[in-house]
Amino acid sequence: MPAANRDRPCRDGSGFPFARGSQVSNASWNRVLAQVRRLSGNALLLTVSQVLPLIAAVISLPFIYRNIGREEFGAFSIALSILGMFVALDLGLGRSAVRFMSRAFAAQDRDGAATIAVHSALWLGGFSLVLTVILIPLVEIAAERWFDSSGTSRRIVVSSLYLVLLSWPLLALTPALRAVLEAREEFGKIAFIQSLTSSLTYVAPLLLSFVSGDIRVIVGAAVVSRCLGPLFFLWHARRAWGGRFPWRAISSDVPKEFRQFSAWVVVSHLTGGAIIPYGDRALLMRIFPLDTVAFYNVPLEFLSRFLIIVNNAAMAAFPVMSRYTGDSGFFERTYLIVITAASALLGMLLVAVSVLAPAGLELWLGEEFRENSTGIVRILLVGLMCWSLNAIAHFSLNAQGFARAIAVMHLIEVPIYFLAMYVCGVRFGLYGVAAVWSARMLVEYVCFSVYRAVISGPGVSIMRRVAMTLVALNVLPLGIVAAADEAWLTAMAVSLVVASASFLWIASVVRKGYAAASPL
Repeated sequence: MPAANRDRPCRDGSGFPFARGSQVSNASWNRVLAQVRRLSGNALLLTVSQVLPLIAAVISLPFIYRNIGREEFGAFSIALSILGMFVALDLGLGRSAVRFMSRAFAAQDRDGAATIAVHSALWLGGFSLVLTVILIPLVEIAAERWFDSSGTSRRIVVSSLYLVLLSWPLLALTPALRAVLEAREEFGKIAFIQSLTSSLTYVAPLLLSFVSGDIRVIVGAAVVSRCLGPLFFLWHARRAWGGRFPWRAISSDVPKEFRQFSAWVVVSHLTGGAIIPYGDRALLMRIFPLDTVAFYNVPLEFLSRFLIIVNNAAMAAFPVMSRYTGDSGFFERTYLIVITAASALLGMLLVAVSVLAPAGLELWLGEEFRENSTGIVRILLVGLMCWSLNAIAHFSLNAQGFARAIAVMHLIEVPIYFLAMYVCGVRFGLYGVAAVWSARMLVEYVCFSVYRAVISGPGVSIMRRVAMTLVALNVLPLGIVAAADEAWLTAMAVSLVVASASFLWIASVVRKGYAAASPL
């Protein structure tokens, strides 16, 4: 090959430059490695920002449980769940804002980015304010109808709910303000703010539990700690424009594409992110006593932290994914590699958690939780695995601009899920509830996989079949442990073998892709 052509980059349709002669040019390879290092660093920062609060929760919750009592702890766990919902309930506008602001900042359209940021904040703030005004008068009615507890306990729960509700208009601004930093990939600042405020949500109630047993004081400490987050995000977000915020350049005409995409994402998040996951809490409190719900709710809230780690990796990549989605074939190949690697890593980790669940529950929360929650945790871990894979699929589809089909899926599953939850809860107790929750996650993953197969076409059908088979096999050991406690050794062996096969397949695909100077 002539020297002039040896290191000249060519395009293979993937969006990445390759050198002729099956060699990646040094400059191009360095750019790819720099991108990978940056994304990995951002994902690590976000993961650390969630691990620190997780450690704080592990240390704090047992002491809070012993200090304030069983029934009060049940009320505290409900308050934590609702607080988490308020922070996460961004109507999808946070992710939508990141998608469009990242493009605007990349095009140096700072006025366009400011327009997206302001309208997102106004929509979220207005929605939360209106809903807060509507819900406050309904708290007493809901408590009397839904909470199976004594009058004193009911009044305590009502007071705690008032504290949480009043914080919502401020907490609702968090996703819109954080989206500015996400679009600019300033994940170091995001990690610091999240780790500080989320850790304080557990540490502050812990400290106060030693001097006061009043659940309203404990919940109030958690609320104040959470409210520090949007204030810190506001301070850093306004500095993203390098000077005075361009208020006069804000357009009242929101881009049509942003409105349409956001509308479907809002529907999806309201159903899949709020009505379904938190509506079942109200249903549980209707079926079971308040002190019994904790055996399901506390482990689920703790295990949900694993999903946050997966979300962090996807969140770090989302701005880049949103800018580079032109080649659907390459995008699908990359997705299959990522979903297979994630299933292998999560499979080994969660199988170990499942096996160690009895000892871990006893060490963390005592013998009572070991007896009542071990089987529930093992069933939930199957769903948690699928939930994590769903998060990756959801992010990838949103990055490509797909939102309507996801919203329709969530709308269809709402009545089916709640009916199954009620029937199985009444007949089989908390084990039935856990099984329904995990089954919903599995069905969602199947729907995501089928939809991806339809939109990507037959170009990677063989690769897709291999990847989906490996993913299913990585989930299987969790089902083995949940079904048969004595088969834990077999489950761990299967998990190790399948994970090894997954990584060997990924290495083979990547090696062949680069060797052929073609998309993966």
